[in-house]
Order: sequence, then structure tokens, then C-alpha cells
Amino acid sequence: MTWNRYALLPALGTLASLAGAQSLSSPGNVPVVGSSFLVHTAAYAAPPAAGPDQLFDYQSLVGTGTATYSWISPSAYSNPAAFPTAQMAVTTGGPDTLFYRNTATGLEKVGERRVYLGTYTVEAAFSDGALELKLPLAYADTWTDAIAGTFNIDGNPAVRSGSVTGVADATGHVHLPGGSITHVLRVRTRVSETTTFNPGLPITVTHKRTEYAYYTPFLKAPVVRVYGDTLTSSINVNQTTSGIEWLDDAALGTSDRTADAFGLSLFPNPANTAVDLTYLTLGTARMMVEVTDVRGAVVLRKDLGSRSASMQRERLDVGALRPGLYQVTLTDAQGAHSMQRLSIAR
Repeated sequence: MTWNRYALLPALGTLASLAGAQSLSSPGNVPVVGSSFLVHTAAYAAPPAAGPDQLFDYQSLVGTGTATYSWISPSAYSNPAAFPTAQMAVTTGGPDTLFYRNTATGLEKVGERRVYLGTYTVEAAFSDGALELKLPLAYADTWTDAIAGTFNIDGNPAVRSGSVTGVADATGHVHLPGGSITHVLRVRTRVSETTTFNPGLPITVTHKRTEYAYYTPFLKAPVVRVYGDTLTSSINVNQTTSGIEWLDDAALGTSDRTADAFGLSLFPNPANTAVDLTYLTLGTARMMVEVTDVRGAVVLRKDLGSRSASMQRERLDVGALRPGLYQVTLTDAQGAHSMQRLSIAR
């Protein structure tokens, strides 16, 4: 699977409009059977603060391995009858398989096959599925959903109850080891659930998971996922996992960032007397913006000076330009550049 992030950049205006442009939807952000996503893995690092227009700097991540998430038909599972409402399932080839369906409210997990605490095999359909991604979803949206299920663990009856809560808590831009992704929406989910069963003596297992997933519109997997997962039991057999995953460059298209290094957006476009440039700088190199007409002649040039690695906004006065089509080019001292077409209309 390949994806060009630049073809998907929305026409953005002021900084205040960015959050609305980063909304998620169905079917754009819903995986489909046959999809596969290669991710790199790394040790856990605390995610940056929430809020609009953040810079999420993960460019120093050092990979410790890879995994491939494959979305398959439930019929390909060894016991599909255990999950009658599932429309798709995801696996990395290990012992765990998760089952989902796409509903009117979003992506809902309806069951799972897991090995817990290194001992207990769980094949559990939910009577009340977990809404793991509410759709549509925009910045500051929240949701809460109950989780419930009755099933067997190694032949012993078990009952599960709990809830999942979610919030789209941040927007901004992600720096990755291979390049940068602009205009992402971060979604924080928290799962808290308790399972009780009796394989001879009553056992209670509490599961808590916090996940920060960074999405971009129309991509069917998070760009980055940061997670912490704990299982604690009444018999003092516990399990903790945590880490970071990020999509491989082949899916993200970050290798072509030199063709559009800064994710330049113009608003309004067409413009009248002024236009706002929104862009992401990658360092402190000196920046220059030029406007050229259809003949290639430079009709406006502005030195923007040195800029730190962050999202930037610059207003250009274009009141002196005649109505027509122009090209806006943003360049740094190393030659990296972004270009956008601008229309002047009065």
C-alpha cells in the first residue's frame, strides 16, 4: 500500500481552522479486509501535551523491531462462529486476534482471542462491544461506551464488565525518523474492564489500557500509536506491556517530503488583498517566500528569517497583484521547498 500525504492536505486557512480540517470519518478511517500495515516498534515514551496545533516530535525514535497488522475476513479465523457480528479481524500473526465491525457510531470491537497472563486463553465475544474509535470525530469530541460479555476461559464461565472513554485531545504535526506528517488528529482512549472467573478458586483480572493514536484523514491506520497496557489479578500474576508503533515510510510517503517539505497551505484561495500561509518548519534554516506569475517572473518576495521547528503562519499582502493565477514557493537555505497555486480574484 502506498499513500501520498501531500495529495490529501486539505485547503486550510487560519490556525483556528486547522482542528476542524483534521476530522476523521467513515469509511475513510475504517480498515478494510485485505489491508496490511507494517509498523516499526520502539520503547515507550510519554506522549506530548494535549491541545491544538502541537508539534509531536518522534524523529529520534530508534526502532526495536517491526510488526505487520493484517486485516482479514472473520471467516479466515479458526472458529468464526464465535464472533457472529464481526465484519473484519486484525492479527499480527501471533496468538491474539481482535474482531471488529463498522457501525453508525464508529469502529467497534466485538470480540477477541487473547492469551492472558501467559496462561489463560480467552475467546470472548462481547454482548456490548467496545467503541474504540467514534466516527465522525473532530478535535475536542469525546465519547464513553460500556463493555460487557459472558464467555468461557479455558472451560470456566467468566463475566466481563467495564467501559472505554475517548477524546480527540490534540491536533498538529508529527516528526518521524523518516520525515514529517502534517495535520494530524490525536485520539486518546482509556479502557478499564474487569473479568471474573472460577477455575477452582475465584479469580478477578483487571485490565487497563491507555492509548494515544495519531490519525490523518483518509488513512486507515494511525500514523503513530503510543500505548500502556496492564493486567492485574487477584492471584498476583500480573502483566504489563507498553511501547510506540509508527507506520513504515512506504505507507506514509515521507520519503517524498523534499518535494513538499513544509506542507504549505494557503487561505483564502482565491485571495483578495491578503493570504495566510500555514506551514511546518523542520529546523532553524532561513526561509524565503516568492510569488511568481504565469510567465515565471517573480512579482513578490519576502524574507521570513530563521524559524524554529514548529507550525508557522505568515500573512502576505497581495493587494498590489493583478487578478489571475500565481505560484507561491516557500524555500529554506538548504533548498527544501513547498509550492502551491494561488488565485487572485476581485
